[in-house]
Amino acid sequence: MVVHLNIQKLVSHLQTLADNIKQQNDNVDGLEVISFDFTDPSHQ
Repeated sequence: MVVHLNIQKLVSHLQTLADNIKQQNDNVDGLEVISFDFTDPSHQ
């Protein structure tokens, strides 16, 4: 089985998880998701 990941959806989901962690933990001052999309636009 081949699974194609959409980088924007993945990063958005991870950022949502990070936001939830920040809201639920007073000890977390900041948490951000950083991504680099190296996909070739000609292959999309």
